[in-house]
Amino acid sequence: MKYIWQREDFPKYTYDPEPLAPVTEQCLVLLGEVRGLISLLDKGAQEDLALSRLSTEGSLSSRIEGVTISPDELRSSLERQLGLAGETTHPQSRYVEGVARLMILSLSDLGGPITAERLHDWHRALMEDRRDIHPGHWRSSPLPMQIVSGRIIGREEVHYEAPPSSRLDEMMGDFLSFCNSVTVESVSEAIRHSGICHLYFETLHPYEDGNGRVGRALAHHILARGLGQDIPISLSLAIEMDRAIYYARLKEASVGTMDITPWLLYWTETVRLALEETISRITFLRRRRDFIRRMSEHPLSERQIKVLHRMLEAGPEGFAGGMTPRKYASLTRASKATATRDLAKLSEWGLLIPEGAGRSTAYRLVFGE
Repeated sequence: MKYIWQREDFPKYTYDPEPLAPVTEQCLVLLGEVRGLISLLDKGAQEDLALSRLSTEGSLSSRIEGVTISPDELRSSLERQLGLAGETTHPQSRYVEGVARLMILSLSDLGGPITAERLHDWHRALMEDRRDIHPGHWRSSPLPMQIVSGRIIGREEVHYEAPPSSRLDEMMGDFLSFCNSVTVESVSEAIRHSGICHLYFETLHPYEDGNGRVGRALAHHILARGLGQDIPISLSLAIEMDRAIYYARLKEASVGTMDITPWLLYWTETVRLALEETISRITFLRRRRDFIRRMSEHPLSERQIKVLHRMLEAGPEGFAGGMTPRKYASLTRASKATATRDLAKLSEWGLLIPEGAGRSTAYRLVFGE
């Protein structure tokens, strides 16, 4: 017996709620803060936050699987598909369009049951451009579905082997029944149920490809359903902070006993980190709105406006390395002398603050409290 799906008691997961309680309590406090902050945003800011969350989640969920896409391109596709795009927004690559559709589908009809056809729709949306697999179908190959590392033939390391395809109809039927039959009556239960369902889904690995991306979308859907509303958090952003731990915890939970307390502790911590990031994002959106108002109070040149907006686009993390005269000149095609004067003026107006000295001087945005 090597994997938990081979155990006679699978999928009767067990866990100890006591070590989960402290982190769960933190999640409760943070969730209340998120809801309160969202209520203070106007409709436009709430829409901006939702789109930001979807584009971050979709792009980082892809990055976790080694696929890099631009959050800005994904946001453009989301805006177009949601009917929010301007005339200048154009369709993106088929994969980016597919990720956008997956994000939209996974947050629709939170009250409806999770069915095989519903998951197949998500998978088709994500994988419709693939010709080497069968989008929207459980895997059917008689060959083992294995997660393997190592490029030297004969020396590969098998990290995990999923159940054979011949058992998937029955096992996915049980999985869907579990997803839909659990009654969630509290925040702690919503977090645990989403974590168990994500682990359960990844254990079965029902598709030929795309299991991680569909599985994370499903986890967010189940969490939102349990909370009674979609909360604009990005689980993938929290996971991407230490991707190795995510895979390690999944691997640990896929072998041994049915006690998944360590996995649920990791998952609850992931939700906590995601909530903290959302608070940071909302705080930034409010400060950005005030900053743009302060920009309007000064006779800014087109160059200065372009640079300030470019710095704002960097989000809560800030513009990497700050804005230097060299970066300013590169962005605006101005001379270095002009860049230095423009930055000094922005500092004089209280929009930027210099840090460092001499050639090491860099500027960052000045937000109000």
